[in-house]
Amino acid sequence: MSMNKWTIVGAMVLGAVAVAVGLVVAGDRLGALPTVEGPPPDGMNAPAGAGLPWDVRATPDGDSLLFGAPPQGLRLSVRPEAASTLADVQQRWPIEHQVAVVAAPGEQGSLEAFIDPAQLGFVTGKLVISLAATPEQLQDMRERAAKVDFMESTTRRFTLGVHDMATALKASVRSVSLVPQARLDAQTVIQRFGTPGLRLTRGSGEQAVEHLLYPDRGIDVAVPVKGKSVIQYVAPAEFEARLLLPLQGAAQASKASAAPASAPAQARP
Repeated sequence: MSMNKWTIVGAMVLGAVAVAVGLVVAGDRLGALPTVEGPPPDGMNAPAGAGLPWDVRATPDGDSLLFGAPPQGLRLSVRPEAASTLADVQQRWPIEHQVAVVAAPGEQGSLEAFIDPAQLGFVTGKLVISLAATPEQLQDMRERAAKVDFMESTTRRFTLGVHDMATALKASVRSVSLVPQARLDAQTVIQRFGTPGLRLTRGSGEQAVEHLLYPDRGIDVAVPVKGKSVIQYVAPAEFEARLLLPLQGAAQASKASAAPASAPAQARP
């Protein structure tokens, strides 16, 4: 996964990327939805197969099942042959969606599918599906792109042509990001996903973003002070490398930049 992917997701958290997102729920916040009395098993309010954003279950071999077991849901795995593919995604959400290589200047980019809207039980949201592709495949897809658009600043989106869609359909899913329209807070997240294994905050003031992390299920729920929340899913076996370590580095950098500068040394008389 290139750094560009997480840069884009971070921008989505802060509201810098304008995306059309819908939510079909009874109320403006997920917390306004009816809940089940008492603590739910595995920290979730949904039975297996309900297909809701918090219906995520780890497997003994380090994989995770998102939104119910396949074919209703998706499987994330470090083993490409075990992971769901873009074809599985299309079967789950049989609507027209865009598949493109997203790249910043100097980067090879990443292959992503954008699904809007995507129905998740009674929740509708914007999904960004990151797909596996070799550097050679990414380069060829960029050269044969049907069109090229600017997303943010100098980041470009190379929409795949018909020829490359056949290759993309076989690509395995590496990660999933969900942007719900409803504004989430930490209490709502814990109510739905359960108690997080770790909580990290990056930024400060109105730019602060709290991350509620679930290592055993490969989940990071980013809750910003302002803007939309983003829920990221990876295979649990990749949680540390792809979610935790980058977040810890960003949090430390944020603290360092916020620290007051040392007072200049006083000249001796």
